[in-house]
Amino acid sequence: MYTAESKSNTFNLKLNFNKERVMKILIVDDSEIIYKRIEKLITPGKDHNQDSITVISKFDNLLMDIYHMIPDVIIMNTYSLRGTLIETIRAVKTILPSLKIIALTEFFNKTFGNLLKKAGSDYFIDIASGIDQVPGIITNIKNRFN
Repeated sequence: MYTAESKSNTFNLKLNFNKERVMKILIVDDSEIIYKRIEKLITPGKDHNQDSITVISKFDNLLMDIYHMIPDVIIMNTYSLRGTLIETIRAVKTILPSLKIIALTEFFNKTFGNLLKKAGSDYFIDIASGIDQVPGIITNIKNRFN
């Protein structure tokens, strides 16, 4: 399992998910409340294979951390990456085009969603009303990989 530099406050967890394929899931969020909620949502029962979930809550070396980990899915809080969000998504999708990005936002509107989609985000979800969709999206992504 990949471990980022200690100064980037990375937390590594092993989680169970789906029998067919082990996935690397990266959560990019500086809000402990939100990333703990996401971890809880995507933690399944004990009878499944283990997926790797990494949380990055400090973004000093974010792109290098992503490129070293090479995740299958990134779940990112758009608020956490305020000024660098679009550039980060573009850079990641340029190097890792098959990676899936789930963007969580507090500012859910069509214009912002279209901007994220053009940058390379695959999913755009309102944190307040749609965060419960994340496990289903990850299951759909896994099913496409299998």
